[in-house]
Amino acid sequence: MPHKNTVSWMVLVSGYSQCGCGDECFGVFSEMLGDFHPTKFAFVAVLSSSNYDQGRQIHAFALKSCLDAYVYVANALIIMYSRNSRSWGYSGIHNGYRDEAWSVFESLECRNLISWNSMIAGFQIRGHWAQAFDLFNQMHRDGVGFDRATLLSTISSLSGISDENIELGPLCCFQLHDLSINTGSSWKLRCLLCWSKLSQTLEEMFMIAIGFSFK
Repeated sequence: MPHKNTVSWMVLVSGYSQCGCGDECFGVFSEMLGDFHPTKFAFVAVLSSSNYDQGRQIHAFALKSCLDAYVYVANALIIMYSRNSRSWGYSGIHNGYRDEAWSVFESLECRNLISWNSMIAGFQIRGHWAQAFDLFNQMHRDGVGFDRATLLSTISSLSGISDENIELGPLCCFQLHDLSINTGSSWKLRCLLCWSKLSQTLEEMFMIAIGFSFK
């Protein structure tokens, strides 16, 4: 193309990103910087396919451009750091080793549902199951509504919680079951399957299936 504009670059960046071509996407994004200032959507696209080192560079540029405060860019940073995390020794939400995904989440002044879902999923995929459930509880206490994506990540953490604490896992399952009743029968089934992984009795699983809540 003899004359490229922001839209042309954005289409190319998004195309490589959607195809999972991270290196090509990062290369085109870097080349774009010579002629145009990238939009927040370009940042989101390139971050979705970046590795850790590329993501750190993009994060630094976002900071210089004051685009890191945009919630969509911050959400993409949370997902990128969670996907490429090097902080496997992380031991808690508020203390322990530095967690870059959590640092981005904590710095957000205005969080949307995707921000919460991204951070909960980030804890879950890295095996920080108790932290995922703690954050879900914080989300609920703060009056933030949840959706099926929230429940999926939180429910997926329950088996890991049970491995660490045999009594805490079932308790968390009961709490989630109570919240999931209003979201449809498919989520009651997911709670039932999770409960079965926690090695509870058939009688208890049956009672959950028909909608009762145990205390």
